[in-house]
Amino acid sequence: MRARMAVAAAMAAAMGFGRAAEASDPVGVYALVEKVVLEPSADAPERAQVWGAFAVARLGRGDRYEAARWGYFDFALPEEQAEKARKEWKDLAAKAGSGEVVTFGNRYRQEGVRVRAPDEARGEATPYPLGLGLSRVRNAAYGPIAQLMALPKPLAPAPGAEAAVDRNEASGYQVALVARNCAGPQEGTRYLFEVERASGEVIASPPVEPGEGETRWIAPIVLEPGEAVTWRVRVLRDGLAVAPVASARFRATAG
Repeated sequence: MRARMAVAAAMAAAMGFGRAAEASDPVGVYALVEKVVLEPSADAPERAQVWGAFAVARLGRGDRYEAARWGYFDFALPEEQAEKARKEWKDLAAKAGSGEVVTFGNRYRQEGVRVRAPDEARGEATPYPLGLGLSRVRNAAYGPIAQLMALPKPLAPAPGAEAAVDRNEASGYQVALVARNCAGPQEGTRYLFEVERASGEVIASPPVEPGEGETRWIAPIVLEPGEAVTWRVRVLRDGLAVAPVASARFRATAG
């Protein structure tokens, strides 16, 4: 009875009904799903790629989650309850692009579950972590949900891309960084960009006002063809940085 009450209270907190049980949140993954790829077919899938932004629970009792990040899961059917997993995959696909935060999995039953970087090659699939089923959430102030809502998305240069660095007579070499705005409110929001060279040199932007759906900054930077570069973007609210940071890597080519 006590265990059932703890689970029910934790789910109530995640659904926005209170905060009393956040110290024992059993949810495995909080997710903003962008797309789901079912293979070999949508009717009888054996494998699912789930793309989006995710906050994954750290194993063990508590309410600790890894920092929200963009990427994908590569799931295989579990050995048991395969049809239940297929139903959840289809439910995840139905939520793709909705902008709603949903939950799945169970922090006590998902060892090995991790978010793969957008440019990471596929490997051996992870068994899908069946848990408490899919749920919608409404408590926007709760840690992992707030992180997902404050996470911008690097669009260009895209993760793993080769990007031309243009020569401008007035300002020298430059590269345009484009991020999709976070899902949360834009009022009082600014965006901070950074470019980090392989040498460790970092060039940061001033606070940039959000554009319509996307925000852009032209980074004046001298790069060598073939140089690997990391760029980052994060949200500022009322002048204060909001975690987490979204990042992407690209390789410079001659413009």
